[in-house]
Amino acid sequence: MFLATTAIEEFWDKTSKIMFLGPWCIPEKNFIESDDYVKNKLVPSPWYPLAKRDDAYNYCHSLYERTISKLSIRLNKLHGVSYPDKYWQIFIGPWLFNYIMTLFDRYKRLEIALDTFPSLYTYVMPRKKCSLVSYSIVDFMFGVGGKVRNDLYNYLLFSVIAHEICPENIIEKDCKYELKVNVVRRGWKKRLFNALKGPIDKGFRGNILLNEMYHISLKELLMLKVRIGFNRINFIEMADCSPPDNVLLKDKYSKDMRTTLKINYTGEGFESILLKTIPEAIPICYIEDYRYQKNKLKTMSNLKFIGSLVGWYYNDMFKLYSAESKLKGANLAEIQHGGGYGMQRFDSLNPHICEKDIFYSWGWTDKKMNNVNTLPSPYLSRLMNTYKGRLNKILFVGTRLPRYMYRTETTLYPEDIRVYYHNKRRFLTALKETLQSRVMYRPGRETGWKEVDYITAIHPTIEIVKKKKAIHWMQKAKVVVVDDPHTCYLESLTINVPSVFYWNHEVNQMNSGADPFFQVLRNAGILYKDPISAAEKVNEIFDDPMEWWHSNTVQSARKEFCDRFAYTRKDWLDVWVKELRKFT
Repeated sequence: MFLATTAIEEFWDKTSKIMFLGPWCIPEKNFIESDDYVKNKLVPSPWYPLAKRDDAYNYCHSLYERTISKLSIRLNKLHGVSYPDKYWQIFIGPWLFNYIMTLFDRYKRLEIALDTFPSLYTYVMPRKKCSLVSYSIVDFMFGVGGKVRNDLYNYLLFSVIAHEICPENIIEKDCKYELKVNVVRRGWKKRLFNALKGPIDKGFRGNILLNEMYHISLKELLMLKVRIGFNRINFIEMADCSPPDNVLLKDKYSKDMRTTLKINYTGEGFESILLKTIPEAIPICYIEDYRYQKNKLKTMSNLKFIGSLVGWYYNDMFKLYSAESKLKGANLAEIQHGGGYGMQRFDSLNPHICEKDIFYSWGWTDKKMNNVNTLPSPYLSRLMNTYKGRLNKILFVGTRLPRYMYRTETTLYPEDIRVYYHNKRRFLTALKETLQSRVMYRPGRETGWKEVDYITAIHPTIEIVKKKKAIHWMQKAKVVVVDDPHTCYLESLTINVPSVFYWNHEVNQMNSGADPFFQVLRNAGILYKDPISAAEKVNEIFDDPMEWWHSNTVQSARKEFCDRFAYTRKDWLDVWVKELRKFT
């Protein structure tokens, strides 16, 4: 029996019976609609029962904490420095934790395939040809071209693991390939934004630096600068780490430098594979080009506060700047930029939150995390009560669903996609026939599941809306429906549009501190555990949703939830000024 680990058919043995390691291998329509593929052609998931996801997160987290300390010692030696672990946690921590979670997922999938079908065989790339290196965290995992999201890089990951755990079950199949550096280009609006604010920041060296302030406008940043003081606060956008020229990764790679990173380990199993592969997989900007990137920095010795929304995960140059500034005494602050924080049963971002001096949340606090403070979201504050309601339509909002899992979280995994899509069908077909023709569907970013094709096949009159932001349609729709707990439902509640939510409560588990607030939404008839009940609610309220939505019960529930997880204020600027002045 042949095991297919990739969607690249060149690496399938079509002369044999094929078992598929995961949904990403299977043609989209066959996985979503064919029971035969799931029952007879798909390897069982290692992530059921769901408690195994909890165990995986805890294991990966503990392994990250052990590994980052060992790696810090070796990075200090390699680069001739003596920096504390905190320095390397800030700089390389997000890549390392994501790499551990990614590799562990692939390891467990191969492990269960071998346990279920001991005699299977599979094609692998020759070990010497399995290059796992990337240039930066962006190259590794972000954007459409992120390596951990594509079929070839994942084939290399599976090949490396198979060479280690089942050498007797593999057949080497070579091919020519070239992994190019993935560079995420900034959009024209971002480039214009940076050009306009450049003259404002030029020549000032204040105590506060804000970077990658996602969803905060130039006007709002300028207002902050005026209120706090032009010579006290800076807004600096740093280009992400990228190669100094257009050389290939293999031309940058240095085996000699990476030998220093070797961590001796006498055990077996996953940890052994992890420690063997880290020296070859760690991005080049942390190793070969570390000095080149560091020499481009001009840190300010008087900085007391460095804050960012998304820079802590997406921008290696910003992380390097912050790590260097931390050595000089700067306080590092992360500012919440989306939903999920403080709610999920476990969150892969939590370790990095704890590594900052301050985390500013959208209202929630946690007794186990003493660095969490609350700060109103400027973005959500701008959306407060902006509902216009001009369209006699139902807006149904989807979400982005990666084909390959790269974080261990209480969220949808690839094997959950089939039920997720079937629940969309159940919801849409449970609507009254007169309402089915009034549905506008907002798809998530396409990742290979052919979401739009699936939705339009359910009912040909469904309107697909891709242009403009989702909030534009939320402000106009008669009713909004959201089927996944991502940022959109917080936007919907803040806009104050009549909203109905449903999602799989077993997969999307919330922590004990958050669950009472979700129960408030359930009690008010806003949140449901299944699509049929949600559709029945939409059927009930559609003729006059405002009567229901503006009832005391519903508005009280909405306000209580938003106060906890979508903190907004009309005077948010005053609150921010008061907080940031503490660091001037």
